[in-house]
Amino acid sequence: LFKNKTYCFEALSLAIGLWVTAALEKLNISGIQLKWPNDIYLNNKKLAGILVEIEQKKANNWHVIIGIGVNIRLPETYKKTIDQPVTDLHSNNKGVKISRNHLIAEILNNILPQLIQYDEFKPYYQQWNQYNHKNNQIIQIKMNQEIIEGINLGVNHKGLLQIESNGRIHTISNGVLAT
Repeated sequence: LFKNKTYCFEALSLAIGLWVTAALEKLNISGIQLKWPNDIYLNNKKLAGILVEIEQKKANNWHVIIGIGVNIRLPETYKKTIDQPVTDLHSNNKGVKISRNHLIAEILNNILPQLIQYDEFKPYYQQWNQYNHKNNQIIQIKMNQEIIEGINLGVNHKGLLQIESNGRIHTISNGVLAT
């Protein structure tokens, strides 16, 4: 699938986030936001997460493992044990049940055709920024032992997060978005 395309992986999780968002919107879930680099939020609470693992098996031969976790129905007692605000589809869908099979089918139908054509993030970054969680708000990024605080400007065409701090724009390739 990705032979001779080693350059395309740097923002794959962001593109997948967009595709999952489109699938959720087809199921009438609105108000979705994307949190860099791999979370999907609804009503300022984490709804889903995406993990992408990439292994090079041989020269120009890659294996990509994509994990997508969507909270469908979380008991309130469980939500209280998680160290961040979380939500689920059941709580935000006025009690209407969403079939897991229907959800999985919608996500796969949205992702697979896009994944086959994917070779860079550039065509997606403006759309991703429309869903940017905490857009133009002050955020903190933890990188190793350093914390950078600034205004969230969204991602650039490579999927790198940009924050403005003290009149300077920082381009972040890895780190943990703290706030």
